[in-house]
Amino acid sequence: MKTKKFEELHALLVSNDDNHLNRGYRILFESLRNKMIGHFIKKFRLNEESAQDLTHESLITIMEKAHTVKEPKAFVGWCWKLTDRKALDYLRKTKREKIEFNTDKFDIEIKQQKNINVGNVDKRICIQKGSERFKEEHPMRHYALELFAQGFTHAEIAPRLDKTPGATKEFISQCRKIIDTFIGHCKEIK
Repeated sequence: MKTKKFEELHALLVSNDDNHLNRGYRILFESLRNKMIGHFIKKFRLNEESAQDLTHESLITIMEKAHTVKEPKAFVGWCWKLTDRKALDYLRKTKREKIEFNTDKFDIEIKQQKNINVGNVDKRICIQKGSERFKEEHPMRHYALELFAQGFTHAEIAPRLDKTPGATKEFISQCRKIIDTFIGHCKEIK
């Protein structure tokens, strides 16, 4: 949809005439629905159901708040900025829910030992205690490694961490190095 078409659409959406409003709503849905769904899927790597939900929320918000845009030429940018904000809010919300779910699910009260006597514990317990300390001190890194261990790709993990896929790959690499400082000494146990 060209900028001029957006200006015309804006004029319809801010009109007091019901016929113009209805025509504006129809044009808005017909011209932007599929583009927004594709935008959410490609840019934010959302599944189709989430992309459709966010598209409908975005389109409704555009219809409700079109009158707040004072300059018709700014309407196109305002629409896409609103769309991106909806996606980022959604990703933050789902990230927070996932983290709360994971920490609740694996929250087990275990007494932590900061100095593990390597000679008195077997390898499995050493790794378990080191992993628990890592989780306690680095919950986001633990969460990222947990997702990666479950078979999620860097691209699938990225939105949950609010990072790009490349940054996520680097983050997971750093996580592996850090967890090694917690469990690396366990390799000495036979």
